[in-house]
Amino acid sequence: MKRFVLPLFLLAALLALTGCPPDTEQPPTFITIAGFELRSTVEAAPTTNITEVWAFADDEFIGVFPLPARIPVLRTGTVAMRFEAGVKQNGVSTAPEIYEFYTPVTETLELTPGDNINLGTLIITYRPEVQFAIFENFEEGFTRAFTEQVRGEGALIPSQESVRS
Repeated sequence: MKRFVLPLFLLAALLALTGCPPDTEQPPTFITIAGFELRSTVEAAPTTNITEVWAFADDEFIGVFPLPARIPVLRTGTVAMRFEAGVKQNGVSTAPEIYEFYTPVTETLELTPGDNINLGTLIITYRPEVQFAIFENFEEGFTRAFTEQVRGEGALIPSQESVRS
């Protein structure tokens, strides 16, 4: 039985031609976000429990990142970035979602591979269509208030004058 032996130089040439070409991978641009700050015209002090940021590049979903976030973006040139505040649905850590009552933050950034862009803390507000309501006299007759309200006998009055945190 005859064995076929490939010369070493031919084997090296074959491996070199089938390998990946050098420098085909491009490093990402990293965007750093410290967190979100809610600014509100509502009378009460704004409170939030924003735990992550949802990132989009030119309306394409990039991912969800815990805050503070370091977001890798594999794009170059001028890119329209959108950042949405994220919360845990019903406080469950396995169910993140965008909090739709907050405005998104949009930035047009010039992305260069390997660069780091620090956006700091992003300022958000409530969307213009969001309305708040409170119930006056909520504490009065607390034990029966909801039962009476369901029956149509309650005295709870919705109000949009002030909101408590």
